[in-house]
Amino acid sequence: MSLAYDVFHQQDHRENRDLSHPSVQALKIGIVEDPLYQREGSPHAIKVVEQVDKLLEEAGHAVERVKPPHPFDDFISLHRQAVAYEAAAYHGSTVQTNKTNIGDHFVELVESGMAMTKENYEKARRSLEEMKAETWKAFQPYDLLMAPPVPSSVPEGLDTTGPPNFTTPWTVLGGPLSVIPAALDSNGLPLAVMLAAAPGNDTELIQISKYVEWMKGEDYIG
Repeated sequence: MSLAYDVFHQQDHRENRDLSHPSVQALKIGIVEDPLYQREGSPHAIKVVEQVDKLLEEAGHAVERVKPPHPFDDFISLHRQAVAYEAAAYHGSTVQTNKTNIGDHFVELVESGMAMTKENYEKARRSLEEMKAETWKAFQPYDLLMAPPVPSSVPEGLDTTGPPNFTTPWTVLGGPLSVIPAALDSNGLPLAVMLAAAPGNDTELIQISKYVEWMKGEDYIG
């Protein structure tokens, strides 16, 4: 995070930097609660957010639970529709002629987009924009939002990096994100907390992330 902060401020990271306590004003923090997290998040993934939440609250920051005005499942569904239609527009002919050489998941995505009408695509895009605006209006009082970035620790093997469901809504919302490793699960694999801010607050989020890293310390919590 210190290097990222230097880049945003056009500083040379090779120079001596002050790595002491990063200062931030008292924060108002929203812990995002959504049925998606309760349904798919592992106990360890949810607990690490609660542990970081406790550290910040004990440091004097105001922490509240906040529910998005639209379920994150709706963001995921509409986003997939829009991506499928756009993938079909750009890659439909390639998939039709080279299906056997393309991964099944991408073929399925493109074919679902080919079956969608332009009217439904435009409706999905409008809905996403409306939901995005209403969600940021609900999140406006908060300097920082916190949530789990993934449902669990890294999956075994190299076949997948894990489901993207926890980050898809935030991709649609379009604000800056940072992910800070914070704890280990029962198998010794790292778990993290995701910090989010409104669009345009990239530098502020990096500074807050530096502070959260400092608060957490070098060791894993829990």
